[in-house]
Amino acid sequence: MSGLTCNVIMGAALGIYWLLADVAEPFAVHRFDGITQAQKEAYVKYILLDLVGFAGIAYFLFGVGGSTSGSSGGILGAVVYVVVMKPKRTNQQIFYGYIDPEAEQTDEEESEEAVENTLEEPEKEQE
Repeated sequence: MSGLTCNVIMGAALGIYWLLADVAEPFAVHRFDGITQAQKEAYVKYILLDLVGFAGIAYFLFGVGGSTSGSSGGILGAVVYVVVMKPKRTNQQIFYGYIDPEAEQTDEEESEEAVENTLEEPEKEQE
């Protein structure tokens, strides 16, 4: 089997998996019944980030398959996949209802306030 044929098969398999797992499955099990606007937005972010992650995996596989020894071809694809994993997982959990999007925002605001308070305390001690 030639390299191009192998790449086409891998790309098609990843694309079909993405369609089945991220698009067809939520419709098949009626996950959109009674969800909030925030969950709909999280779903769109989740499937787009997952698509970018799968594109990273594909780039990695194509780069590794076509690289000569000692080449770092395709490593960028692996890095892209790793970088999008955390935001993808967060949006996936919001979509499935495991995380409350309002609570998530409140936690971020509390973290920002804690950082601001920490930065202000050394200034008070110096006075």
